[in-house]
Amino acid sequence: NTNLKITAFEVKDAKVTIDEEKQTITVLMQKSDTDLKKLAPKITVPAGVTVDPASEKEVDFSASDKIPVIYKLSRTAEDGKTVTREYKVTATICKHDWKEATCTEAAICKLCGVTGAAALGHDWKEATCTEAATCKRCKITRGKLAAHTWSKWKVTAEATHEKKGKKERKCGICKKKETKTLPK
Repeated sequence: NTNLKITAFEVKDAKVTIDEEKQTITVLMQKSDTDLKKLAPKITVPAGVTVDPASEKEVDFSASDKIPVIYKLSRTAEDGKTVTREYKVTATICKHDWKEATCTEAAICKLCGVTGAAALGHDWKEATCTEAATCKRCKITRGKLAAHTWSKWKVTAEATHEKKGKKERKCGICKKKETKTLPK
């Protein structure tokens, strides 16, 4: 009967999965120090349906991975007969499987969705004349190329009374040469 079901089963700091077909509810606790002997799920059912154990009643789930806790729903049908449905509920502490933190996103458990270590932030390698500033982790770039890193001018041909001279300098990063003429 579609009217005889748990529409919400909420537990603080947990990922809850309701499988209507199998009539099971899986509670995956996000915190390792959770006391499974004292969980009090908040349960929502349609009007006219009762649930036992009652919503927000403390229940011992410490052995539920071996022997599930049974939640029984019931309502009185139009013919006066009581209709029931049972859900088997298990609660366990998550053994976190972390998706590692990135530059922009915190670590997150792939199983229960709890957030772990904070986002790492970018680790910038300074811009050069050939590359914009680049994050060493995620390879994103920002800004513009830096100016060349020029050596000191070096005279390569002395100027004379008859002939112009030449001087040059070289970028220490990209090896680009720049040449200037020296007057006679």
